Amino acid sequence: MKRSTSVFIIYFGVIICTLLLRVAFNLGFASGSEMESEFAWTILGQVGIFGIMPFTLYFITNKKGNMLEVGSVFKDFGFKKTSGENIALTIPITILLMFIVTCVVTFYSIFLKMIGYTKSQSDVDYYNIGILFEQILLVAILPAFFEEFAHRGLLFAGLKDATSKPVILVVLSSVLFALMHQNVQQVLYTCIAGSVMGLVTYYSGSIWCGISVHFINNVLYIFEDFLYQKSSLFNEVYTRIFDMLTGTLFGLMIGFTMFAGSVVAIVFMLRRMRSTGKEKGVLLEKDSTKKFTAIDIAVITSTILVGAAATILSLVWGIMR
Repeated sequence: MKRSTSVFIIYFGVIICTLLLRVAFNLGFASGSEMESEFAWTILGQVGIFGIMPFTLYFITNKKGNMLEVGSVFKDFGFKKTSGENIALTIPITILLMFIVTCVVTFYSIFLKMIGYTKSQSDVDYYNIGILFEQILLVAILPAFFEEFAHRGLLFAGLKDATSKPVILVVLSSVLFALMHQNVQQVLYTCIAGSVMGLVTYYSGSIWCGISVHFINNVLYIFEDFLYQKSSLFNEVYTRIFDMLTGTLFGLMIGFTMFAGSVVAIVFMLRRMRSTGKEKGVLLEKDSTKKFTAIDIAVITSTILVGAAATILSLVWGIMR
């Protein structure tokens, strides 16, 4: 079996298992406190479904079960050294990405509210410092590693075997990453973030850059939420800036200028990474023999349909509740 085909079938299984796990949790499979439920979801979903499952199946189907080749699986998934410059660039890229995503989420949330969607409430109460460290582990460290492992690792390995067109590689992996969340609240901004994580991974030739962006993004949001709850000064300053940027025409103009400037700055830094990647030969070479098979297309289409159906159902559920 062609590697791309096996990868797409494995990923389809990952999405089906994710959907079944969501259904089980919604039916009360993980009863207990919110933290216990989140811990169970992280272990079963992130570690099990996004980590152990794809690694094991890929190892069996592509490495013939030779234990000496375990390391080559990680190599196929992009666990390679990259330059310090590339890693350093992920910091400003992520900070600017956060601002872009915040702008998108703000107006997207208004749109969802206009069509009658009620946002699910799952805010974390940081009643002690231990909750902060638990959130860093459960929301930042593990998702950053295992979600990238499945998408910029597993999926990239399959897509690189099926196409030599970078745009297909990045766009398709980003769309699948967004639909994987199976939640209409998250689908738009995760697609945007996934595109950036895909580009930094592709241009650097290393999944560590994608993991870095994912981790920095999540951990900064955790600290933002923590400070918003625990610091009245941060709360007041944040609220005033937000109200200024969204409540007046002048503020909207400033916000739009900052948004455009952030996009331009990210593009500039990505071009820098691309230039370095081209010099080091980590970018895809044109290869006319790389093509999606009929089975590839069928499996990818099925995966997209499952993710889209789950996302639409979350929208309908949000309107009905």
